[in-house]
Amino acid sequence: MREDCGSYGTSRSNCSDCSISDCRVDVVPEGSPLAGWRLVAASIGLFLGPILLALAGTICFSSGPELQLLGAAAGLIVGIGGSIAAVKFMRRVDPEIL
Repeated sequence: MREDCGSYGTSRSNCSDCSISDCRVDVVPEGSPLAGWRLVAASIGLFLGPILLALAGTICFSSGPELQLLGAAAGLIVGIGGSIAAVKFMRRVDPEIL
């Protein structure tokens, strides 16, 4: 790949100086740890997990509005803490994963 290909953006159609086989635009690196189902699983776990835990906290403490708010906040805090712990663990196992 030519060094100046980066100035053409992310579309191969804008780069007339590179051949398709040399161009690395829009190519996922081989052996990427977050591709396919792993990317979907990480997205669900890290982003939807805290939301689902907040919803579960709201449902568990449904006896009154104050308790619902407390349950949602507790679930959200636990979910965010779990996501942070998961990211730190993944970085310790493979520093290039995130």
